[in-house]
This record gives sequence, structure tokens and C-alpha cells, in this order.
Amino acid sequence: MRVRTLSIALIGCVIVGSSSAASAAIKPVKVIAVKPLKIATLAGASGDDISAALLTNAAIVLVGTVEGNGGGWVTTPTLGGTDGFITDLDFSGTHLWDLRLGTTGDEIATDVAKDSLGSFWVLGAANSLTSPSASPAPSTTPLNPDGISIDPTTAANLGLTQLTVWKVSRAGQLLATYSLLAPAVINPQHIRFDGSANFTITGQIAAGASTKNFSLSLDASGSFGTIVQSKLVVTKPLSTLVLAAGINNWRIFTSSSAISGIPSWAPKKATLVAVSYSKAGRVLTANSFTGKLRYALWARTPGLVLITEQSTGFGLTIVAPLAG
Repeated sequence: MRVRTLSIALIGCVIVGSSSAASAAIKPVKVIAVKPLKIATLAGASGDDISAALLTNAAIVLVGTVEGNGGGWVTTPTLGGTDGFITDLDFSGTHLWDLRLGTTGDEIATDVAKDSLGSFWVLGAANSLTSPSASPAPSTTPLNPDGISIDPTTAANLGLTQLTVWKVSRAGQLLATYSLLAPAVINPQHIRFDGSANFTITGQIAAGASTKNFSLSLDASGSFGTIVQSKLVVTKPLSTLVLAAGINNWRIFTSSSAISGIPSWAPKKATLVAVSYSKAGRVLTANSFTGKLRYALWARTPGLVLITEQSTGFGLTIVAPLAG
């Protein structure tokens, strides 16, 4: 069984001044390869997955779904089936706390948002079970003269039809669970906080033999709005991800040929790279990574955060600017 792992690397970048005299003395930028500093499992199962990431002013928050019974960065024991999870790491990648989300059934966690008070709202879905009712209702003392053993009714599994949002405190305590039974199998994908007191949830929902987009609101008290369905719109993944970084920006993409401004770069195979550019378009720094990009985030502290999918798990890389 393949075990997913989480790799962490910390690389420092020096941003050089942009005066004409300094520019003349700048050496050509080279692409610096990142090597992991730490490796840790999530919960020890091949199906463990990270669905979303979020930066706070002191931590990296990961959300996803696990099948394993704990032991890595998801240390809490299984609740049963698949569980959603939220994990809090400091900027060195050290585990601070984690929390499993769900019941004895199957749950998934797909996204996370932070409200103005610092609480985390984790979006997900759960299996719904229903027992068929007999018609007419059976007698409380049925006649059974032959003593035939009757198998108990088994609850029918409706699949992931229960939209679920878990509210988690900044310290990792479960504050509330809010659920809404959807009319069909649902795939919630994004939750966004409006900065005031409301959230918007979007995703996809089954509609007969087809699939549609959906959206609905959620307020701070846990009350859901009406599910509004719309025509399915499939967005193509971006070939280059651009993140604003103060007055500069990061461009993250897979490179299989030369990069303008980096004459020494000649990859032997397609390689994930992150290149920092000044406002004027000059290359400042460049790094390369193994694996496939899953998520990229930036904040002044800790800097650029990448989550990549590796053959052995997930890589978490922090590219932190240094004073210079």
C-alpha cells in the first residue's frame, strides 16, 4: 500500500535593489533546486489526500480526507470510514494540532475559509443513510407461527448527499457542525467568506444523468440558503499561476525549455518552477521543484508556499524572502 507523505523545504531568497548601478553588478539568476527538509505521513493510508490549504499569520492550515488511523500529521484516531481533517502547522512545518471531522460513516473535507474572529469553516460532505418505511406499518406483535427468522431492514446508502460545514476554533476545537440534505449527490468545492458574516458555497451536484453547478449561502449562525443550480461550466486549469507578492509577483508553471532572463536554465524534462519577477519584469529569483503543483499561496510571512503531489505523497515548500 502506497503511503502518502508530506515533504517540507525552506529556501531563502534575496531581493536585490533595482538601481541602475546595482543592476549592472547583478549576476545572472540561476534556478535553485529545492530539497525537502522534513518528511511526514498524514495518517498512513494510500487514500489520504489534501484538498485545500490556507495561511494565517502564524500557521499553515491543511484540510482534506484521510483513511488511515493516524500517526503522522493527522494524529487523532479514526472516527470510522473516511474522515475529513484539519491540521495546523507552524512555519517550520511542525505539527501543532489536528482534528478529525465526521462520524462513523464516510465524510470528505474539500475546502476551508477563516472568518473575522479567526475560526475555520471547513466545507465537506457526508454519506446519508435512510431506512425504507414499511407500508402498512408492521404490527408491534407480528404473527409468526413457524418462528421464521426475519432479516433486519438495512439502511440504504444514498451517497454523499449531505452538505456539511464544520466550525473549528483557532485552537482546534470543534465548535459546531451544520448540515443540509441535498436533493442529489453533491460535490461541494469552495467556501468563501465575505468579510462580514456570510459565506458562499459552490460546487457541483448531480442532476439526473448530468451534472450542474450549484451555489448557496451560509450565515454565521449556521443557516443555509436555498441551493441554486446552474449550467455546468468547466474551467480549464491555468498553465501559469500568477501570485502577487507585494510590488513583485511569482509565476509558477511547468517548464520544459528555456526561460527568458535565465540563460543557464536547460531542463532535461518538464519541471515545476517558480520565478519571482519585479514590477518591471526583471527576474529576481527562481526555484525548481519535483512533483506536480496542487496549491500555491503567498503572504509576507512566511513567503511563497507550494503544495505539490509527489510519487510518495505531498511536498510542502516554503520559499521565504530574506533581508538583503
